[in-house]
Amino acid sequence: MPTLDKTIEQLNQCLVTCYSARLIFQDFAKISHAEELRYLFTSIALTLPLLGEQLQQQIRSYGGRSSRHASVIGMLHCGWQWLKLRIGKMDDRDLLNEGLRVERAVCQRFETLLQGDLPPVFRDQLMVHYGVLLDQQAQLQALLQKWRNVERR
Repeated sequence: MPTLDKTIEQLNQCLVTCYSARLIFQDFAKISHAEELRYLFTSIALTLPLLGEQLQQQIRSYGGRSSRHASVIGMLHCGWQWLKLRIGKMDDRDLLNEGLRVERAVCQRFETLLQGDLPPVFRDQLMVHYGVLLDQQAQLQALLQKWRNVERR
């Protein structure tokens, strides 16, 4: 059974992943050429702050301190993606692939968290959010499948 410190650490890791993912999806929404992608990336970015608030509340309820910022790696990742797009190394399909990778990383953090010993009410809240994350992942996958036959620009 995980210790309380371990649970707080896992909650914070999930929180930092959500912060980083939000920044990435916001950036992708700004730089995407396809309106469909801009809308989807913006929609995904908007779901993450509510989740972050619930994670922060749970961390505080356990007596911990929540992380307040995206990870340095997440911020560097955003900068790298922006640079690759600006020098012509990425197109919308690449953004979609990267968005799917980011969404999977967030889901993996949730899966790890959900394996732990959590209060039933909080677990139920996380399951709702996890379902939303899985839906978003499925939307990204469906859009990627749709675009598989579209030629690259």
